[in-house]
Amino acid sequence: MTDPLLFRHTVTTAGFVFRWCVKGLSEDGAPITTIFDLATDRRSVVMRPGAIDTFSLRLWSDSLETLAMACATTGTHAVSGAHPRCGSRTLTIRTSSGPAVTFTASVPQARLLIAYRGRHLSAITNAVAEINECVKAWLVPVPPWLP
Repeated sequence: MTDPLLFRHTVTTAGFVFRWCVKGLSEDGAPITTIFDLATDRRSVVMRPGAIDTFSLRLWSDSLETLAMACATTGTHAVSGAHPRCGSRTLTIRTSSGPAVTFTASVPQARLLIAYRGRHLSAITNAVAEINECVKAWLVPVPPWLP
């Protein structure tokens, strides 16, 4: 079944090889999109909460594993990543038994909160699990006999 809150794209511009777009809800209840771009190295993902660069984070396999676990378990989790201008940043993930997941991204002087409940929760959980599996598959060493 196709999820209308999760969109997948193949290469459309330089800089990524695959893109996931997941809809959530902003603090005022308006629809808001988070973009996940699989980088050309296939070992990292650039996450753009709110579909803008202000809160973007480059996540590597260990952070993606934490993100996937955070979306699937109750509690508060921190996911570390690299912001292009602010350096090391942390995305806070809060999962409640509601069930709901909240992403809080911040940079100096700004904060963005995105909530995922119901169908939105299913979409973000499925997308993050898929992204994590995709990156893990590329981390498997290539046998020397393959070209």
